Amino acid sequence: MDEDGFRNKLDVFETTFALSFHYPMVLEKFSPQSNGYAQIKVANNLIVEEKGMLVDDFNTLCALFNEKQDLYESRIGIILAETGNFRFSFDFFFTLSAIKWP
Repeated sequence: MDEDGFRNKLDVFETTFALSFHYPMVLEKFSPQSNGYAQIKVANNLIVEEKGMLVDDFNTLCALFNEKQDLYESRIGIILAETGNFRFSFDFFFTLSAIKWP
């Protein structure tokens, strides 16, 4: 990761020893009525987990440190059950789970 004021990249794992981190999956749908996007809840049965996982009913996702120990992975899919204009927001990452290696 880039870090303000430093030329070298920040290595998240070396800094935190976290095997995972959580982030919210915020899906927004455009509403002509408000002429803007509003966050919508995605039902758990419409979320497909390939890598990483769904953590809770608030669409919190988890990226996991891979077996090669070189990157965090999260591949999550969403089945869109209705038509419209959608967008994702990944503006807010939180809860760095500091789980130490044995």
